[in-house]
Amino acid sequence: MMIRAALRDLQARRRRFLVAILGAGLVLALGMIMSGLTASFHNEAARTVALAGADTWVVSDGAAGPFTTSVLIDDSALAAVRSSAGVQEAEPILITRQAVVATGEPVFSILIGVQPGKMGAPRPTHGAPLAMPGEAVVDSRLDVRVGDTVAVAGRPFTVSGTVRSSLFAAAPVVYVAIEEARALGLEGAPLSSGVLVRGTLLEVPDGLQQMSPTQAIADAMEPLKSASSTIA
Repeated sequence: MMIRAALRDLQARRRRFLVAILGAGLVLALGMIMSGLTASFHNEAARTVALAGADTWVVSDGAAGPFTTSVLIDDSALAAVRSSAGVQEAEPILITRQAVVATGEPVFSILIGVQPGKMGAPRPTHGAPLAMPGEAVVDSRLDVRVGDTVAVAGRPFTVSGTVRSSLFAAAPVVYVAIEEARALGLEGAPLSSGVLVRGTLLEVPDGLQQMSPTQAIADAMEPLKSASSTIA
């Protein structure tokens, strides 16, 4: 009887041991998957910030950053940055959220308005960069080709090029001329989310603050902060 009891105890212990091993393996696997997702969130933000080609991002003094701010700046701020010592080039950028229709249902997207041919306008992997109104450079995962038409907030754009660019957990980025982005999101008001600067801004104009690319990446990650914290 004692031997049978001992055997039953060993069998029970074995089952508990196997369950513990399987549970630990599952937790480890989930942790690795979630860590990979967190890294992908950072990578997409870093990739999109790098496409802008700026040494410094300048935003309103009351803004959290260029990707999350609702505090916009006007053209007088752009002029002040351009006239500041150490600035080689300064261009406006406007970042809004719009629906884009590529091949089917509307898709939530990030609309970025830039000056065609200037800093901020991405160099596409396929096709040509922005050159004129009515053109768009879009995230390659929208499954469209150069020459196709996409609708942004109901307005048609011809795809001039495609590039890998997304934000906020794979929301596709669409680049258009800033005047058109303003027309779609701001009723044409001459406002911007920030100013892209090439060079060294030695003195920041009143009412503005400068951010490094690293800080801009952190701002682009902010909407995913709670999800990333849960994952971690």
